[in-house]
Amino acid sequence: MKLEPFSNETIKNLEFWRKYYFEHLSVKNASKHTIRNYKRIIDEFIEWVFIENENCNNCISLKTFNRFVFTSFLSSLKEKKLSDKTIQTYLAVLKSFFMFITEENDEVIDIYQYLEKIQVKVAQKEIVTYSNDEINKIKKAVFDLLESKKISYSKYKNALIILFIIYTGMRAEEALNLQANDIEISEDIIKFKVKGKGNKERILYLSVDFTEYINKFIQLKKKHNIKSNYFFASQKGTKTIYNTILRFNRDVILQKAHIFDKRKVGLHTYRHTLATNLVNENVNLETIKEILGHTDIKTTSVFYAKTNEKAKKKALKQLFS
Repeated sequence: MKLEPFSNETIKNLEFWRKYYFEHLSVKNASKHTIRNYKRIIDEFIEWVFIENENCNNCISLKTFNRFVFTSFLSSLKEKKLSDKTIQTYLAVLKSFFMFITEENDEVIDIYQYLEKIQVKVAQKEIVTYSNDEINKIKKAVFDLLESKKISYSKYKNALIILFIIYTGMRAEEALNLQANDIEISEDIIKFKVKGKGNKERILYLSVDFTEYINKFIQLKKKHNIKSNYFFASQKGTKTIYNTILRFNRDVILQKAHIFDKRKVGLHTYRHTLATNLVNENVNLETIKEILGHTDIKTTSVFYAKTNEKAKKKALKQLFS
């Protein structure tokens, strides 16, 4: 089955909706990273439509979009050897874009219906976590830096960010977005207001024992005259870059902890480790979901399934030993 060409009007309409859609995302305070990725994917789709474009009477318009349009585009991505995981991301972005068009257009054009049931099956990726021995070595490396008498502002800041991530399970980007007024220290607990994906706010906590490290960091900021709304501001007062923390974790923290497994260099490994440990402590899934800021409890349940599988293997080994 051959795809019919698209009309010139279709391209004009898509470009109009593209502008309107990104204005909408900006109003919703979507992150720059999200907007950049969404633009790349939507622009690639529009470019694909443009290549298939002709000036004809029977060309495809927005009103005549159908499931085959989208499956053809996804097939073109497979021909480029993109992974199923990447194609799944493209599909999610297109669903968001065309859901917006469906909801906002005045002509009652329901394009989303053709995308709604399209799915890309992705093999479940192994969840990598640190062992108890590894996480203890990492914590020692972090505390050794924080308790060092001679340490630069940047190194102290980066080590404190890693501490926050280890003990709260917040995403690295969430830590970098923390504002000074998002942190509240009381006599018995340290409280954080964290803005996660979709700008959804949740509350996280740290032990009051870590107050001294936070206060020391605040004093370092004053010493270097760093004025910024970002709590973890760079020395220039700007938001700290994600890759800076990623490199620091890989080249400093993990090196000091003698952990060289390339699968474990990602900052998400800390979240995975915390989630798995919480499951092992029999914390209920709804609570873990709230701590990690998952939208869907199915995402959280993956950690339960993984941990439960380990428990079964251990029990059976004991049974037959």
